[in-house]
Amino acid sequence: MMAMPTADSAPRLWREGGSGGFVSRYADHPTVKPLQLMRYLITIGSRPGDVILDPFLGSGTTAAAAKELRRRYVGAERERDYFGIAQARLAATTAMSIPRKPV
Repeated sequence: MMAMPTADSAPRLWREGGSGGFVSRYADHPTVKPLQLMRYLITIGSRPGDVILDPFLGSGTTAAAAKELRRRYVGAERERDYFGIAQARLAATTAMSIPRKPV
């Protein structure tokens, strides 16, 4: 029989990083993902300029991470309250300054 996962067995990026403080201040969303985790996943799975699709936008964590990492993003959310939170979050998010590698 498989052991039940615990907080100690979760990957560090899942336990740490939080949501960047934004969502906890403005909303109670049931499935907020850590911003640091979404940055990591987007970084290993895409390049700057790529399009990131989030069909369940929620509070906008994935789109915020994509914007910070200079990816384009498309998101869909059916709940007006969460959509408003995501819009405000994205308006407050800026792209990170990413050093360019010499060619």
